[in-house]
Amino acid sequence: MNIALCDDDSIAIEYLSSLCREISLTSTITPYNSPINLLTDIQAGSVFDVIIMDIDFETEKNGIDYSEEIYRLAPSVRTIYITGHTDRYIQNIFLQQSSLIGFIIKPAQKDILENLLKKAQQELDKDKQNFICNLGKGNLETIPVSKILFLESNGHNVLIYTEDSSEAYSVYGRLSSLEKQLPSSFRPCHKSYLINMDKIKRIEKREVILINGTAIQISKSYGTKIKEDYIRYMQKNL
Repeated sequence: MNIALCDDDSIAIEYLSSLCREISLTSTITPYNSPINLLTDIQAGSVFDVIIMDIDFETEKNGIDYSEEIYRLAPSVRTIYITGHTDRYIQNIFLQQSSLIGFIIKPAQKDILENLLKKAQQELDKDKQNFICNLGKGNLETIPVSKILFLESNGHNVLIYTEDSSEAYSVYGRLSSLEKQLPSSFRPCHKSYLINMDKIKRIEKREVILINGTAIQISKSYGTKIKEDYIRYMQKNL
């Protein structure tokens, strides 16, 4: 696991580095004393699995702001916040987008850090799951399951909508058949739609709102079930 540590306190960086070196999940550790330098490297092509980000910097932006910018560049990188000012930031960490794993209170404890890195590794392993689609005419497309937002029945085809493509993939087949090939996180909310519960932002009375703002209709027959399925799924994955 490639880890970036971002903190303007050199003592905190050294302490976190020593903890990470004691954890077998860690392969490389790259320290940064400035989130701007971290952003610059990511823009230049540096790839990290996890970023441990301090929140309090002596700049107009804090670590939460910088993490949202990083998320736009590299949405798969997992974020662990670290702070000595829990009361000041605890509510804010959920208000801006990031692939958040959790947060650590300074001084960091090895067992908590290790558990969060294990959680990050599980999510990274999940990202590697791929869905191979037959696009017809001998063309196959490999789509990471973690990128799929929802599937829509369209005549004899199924349209697959993903986070990183403005156009849907059109696959020949039935929605019910594709559902059997996907993880249990995919649930129907309508006979024509299959949604990835990992991508739900909220559920309203008659619509599921996904993280990209797309609204998917909930049919009357699925209204209660999709809400119950989502609650059970979230409880299982907390």
